[in-house]
Order: sequence, then C-alpha cells, then structure tokens
Amino acid sequence: MYKTQSYDIHASFLVPAYNLPDGVLSHYITTQEGQHANGSIAIDIWLVKASKDAPTQSMIASLRKERINYQVAIEKELANEDSKDDSQKTSKMHNLENGKALFSKLIIQAQNAVYHKKPDDEFLKITQNNFARSGFSSCQPDLQNYLYLAGLSRYEER
Repeated sequence: MYKTQSYDIHASFLVPAYNLPDGVLSHYITTQEGQHANGSIAIDIWLVKASKDAPTQSMIASLRKERINYQVAIEKELANEDSKDDSQKTSKMHNLENGKALFSKLIIQAQNAVYHKKPDDEFLKITQNNFARSGFSSCQPDLQNYLYLAGLSRYEER
C-alpha cells in the first residue's frame, strides 16, 4: 500500500551584517511562511553581526555570545528570585530559557553541514529586493555569505 508523506520544514536564514549598532549581536527580522506539496515551510530571517574577513565563523561567534548573554541573564534572574511575584518570574525565565535554547540550536546547526542548504533562487531574489528597499542596507547585509540552515520540524507517514 502506498504511504502518504507529510512534513514541515523549518529554516533559519542567517545573513552576515557588517555594521550592526554597537551591542547588537543579532537582529531577528521576520518569519516567512509558505506551503509546499507535502506540508509547510517557515523561514526565520536574521541579521547576525559578522566581520568581512571571516563571515561564517564570526557569525557563529556572535551566536555564541548571544547564548552566553541569555545564560548570564538566567543566572541573574535566579539570584533575584525573591524580587518578583511567581507569574512575572515564570514568564521572564521562560523567555530567557527559550532564547538560550534558540541560540544553542542555531550554533549546533551552523556547525553541522547536514543543516546547510541552498535556498531557491526566488527566495534569494525576494530577500535581496527587500534588503535593498528597507532600512537594513545601513547594516551592510551580505547576501553572498549567508547560512541557510534547514531541517525537518515534523514528519508523518500515513
């Protein structure tokens, strides 16, 4: 009997940015969502602080710093446990833990070639046009040295 496959893809499009404001290591821009023949796709688009001489490695270093910043914030929040009511503390800790997990995942994927994919030409053309028309051009995004990290987020056979 023939099985029907259904799957969703989640991707992160990390664009090196050579002129982000001081103190900014990454900037989430948007998530583009769409459908493919067997499911859906979501692509998170990010600008990540980088240097021109080593765009990929410097982006990974920025992601690591982001993860460390979240860890430090978690530790500070735990040290100040008594200063807030439980609902406020829980929400903030949840956000901090999600941030740390997100950057941990991006680091793992950026260092593992299995997640490195090439986006389709139409996506690149749209992204290039959007960066050219938006206020992001001052950040000097580099659409030649990006990391497009993609993997399955859901898979089903019926």
